[in-house]
Amino acid sequence: MIKRIPMSIDIVSSENESMKTSLSTDPISKESKKHQPITKTNGITTKTLHLGIESGISSNGQQKGIGWFVASMFILGDLVGGGVVAMPVAFAETGFVMGILFMIIICAIFVTTGWLLADTWEIMRERWPEYRKHCRKPFSEMALRSMGKQSEWVIVIAVVCTVITIVMIFVGISLDFNDCYYEAQYSDISINAILGLGIFLFAFNGHQVFPTVQNDMHNPTDFKKSVLVGFIFAALLYMPLSAYAFLVYGVSMANSVIDSVQTAWIRYAADLSLAIHCILAIIIIVNPINLQLEDTFNVPHKFCLKRVIVRTSLLLLSLFVCLSLPNFGSVMNLFGSTTVPCTCVILPTLYNIYIKAATYDKKNDAWIVPTFRE
Repeated sequence: MIKRIPMSIDIVSSENESMKTSLSTDPISKESKKHQPITKTNGITTKTLHLGIESGISSNGQQKGIGWFVASMFILGDLVGGGVVAMPVAFAETGFVMGILFMIIICAIFVTTGWLLADTWEIMRERWPEYRKHCRKPFSEMALRSMGKQSEWVIVIAVVCTVITIVMIFVGISLDFNDCYYEAQYSDISINAILGLGIFLFAFNGHQVFPTVQNDMHNPTDFKKSVLVGFIFAALLYMPLSAYAFLVYGVSMANSVIDSVQTAWIRYAADLSLAIHCILAIIIIVNPINLQLEDTFNVPHKFCLKRVIVRTSLLLLSLFVCLSLPNFGSVMNLFGSTTVPCTCVILPTLYNIYIKAATYDKKNDAWIVPTFRE
């Protein structure tokens, strides 16, 4: 039996009594988070467990949730998708050396901001009890919502489909090597390389989903390891494929590297596998938007017709946009150079700086938000 309790829980045990639970609303301090307090009253031992948002608690008092490695797979499933086919095309604009350099720098920056995002949530969870209960705006308010263990298989299949896509493209490129490699032309290093930067940024974006994944962990403090491992895996998937495709096809690649593969059945198999990945990964990617809309329209916290209408409408709108834009290369450049830096670099950094600069007002029992100058 699973109980969902949004605040810290006092688990009371004794030799003659069964386990009992009572709510505690005291804020969590750093020391109490590291060392759970244990007190004795009338021979009864009471141990306080500080839990995250809607953490699953089994009947024996054990906290449920995913481990840090599974969380890193969630991150990988969120990051890797359309970038697999678009990243090699970006190399055609930046050149080989600048492409590798851009990829390493952007990956390092995004790992750092993902780390800061995890650190910010830990601080907010420590200072304000309301961030330890259900919230439908995980990124804007840095609160989290559990996705549930049942979502793991979706990510596993999505990641497997992505790997299959990469293998298929690798095989196709290898078959074209003798015909294309010696005829390929390459772009020189120039100021125009900056035009491909948007695709690199778009390929590594996904920070708006991170709080949701972190909330689903049984030990959220390990999420920093998940961020690091997830981005390493993403870079290992992106870099060899992009470099290999660029060396074989050069600047002849169009909007997708799949279109450059000459073997028809490999193109179809890669397209199908990538489509399966996107269908499964969209469950996670659009989740923050779903929650924001449900909060705006006061949708109940349960399965109902209103929730079906809101989520179905969002998917139909997404489908309309996709069908209306035959070329996504320009779209990735647009969002990669506008919204992605804001959500993946600027906001996580500002969140962390502001929350660490805040001061505590004992008189009013509140944290004072610093000004920009402070």
